[in-house]
Amino acid sequence: MLVVICLMVFFLGDMNIESITELLGQFPGRDMQADRKNAELTVLAWTCAGILSINAVTVTLAAYSVMIKDKTGGKLNSIYTAPVSRTVIAAGYVAAAWVDSVLVCGITLFLTEGYCVSKGLAVFSFVVHMQLLGMILLNSFVYAAFMYVPAVLVKSEGAWSGMGTVVGTLVGFLGGIYIPVGTLSDTIG
Repeated sequence: MLVVICLMVFFLGDMNIESITELLGQFPGRDMQADRKNAELTVLAWTCAGILSINAVTVTLAAYSVMIKDKTGGKLNSIYTAPVSRTVIAAGYVAAAWVDSVLVCGITLFLTEGYCVSKGLAVFSFVVHMQLLGMILLNSFVYAAFMYVPAVLVKSEGAWSGMGTVVGTLVGFLGGIYIPVGTLSDTIG
């Protein structure tokens, strides 16, 4: 999350604003000051949405670090001796990752919306908030369930950490957060 904020503040933010403003400037009779302000708000909202999407992936990934530590430290074998099925134990790890992700994404939404409003964006309506909450719940659950599979397969904390680095970087690129607006070809974008 901090990487995205730093990239947008120091590098990509101005490039994206300039790219959008230049694109809009191709049409005659436009108010360039209004276009620049709207481009700034668009890039800001895009960055905040990107942070939410990255958080859904990386927070669930981080939550499974506990399971990896339990596995490598031998604690998971002790847990398996309890009179609880392995399915319930697995569901507990998935539920914990889901709750962690929903909480962090909810806090992020609250903070980023407050920042966006302070910069001039309108407050989201109740309906939009409910839609966003639904998307956060669903997105977080999908990633919590999806990240469980590699967590079961990984055998060491080092491998999990390495995978986290790769996944964290990839999710930023695949989400379009690290790529300046207008740099993708028509076939991709």
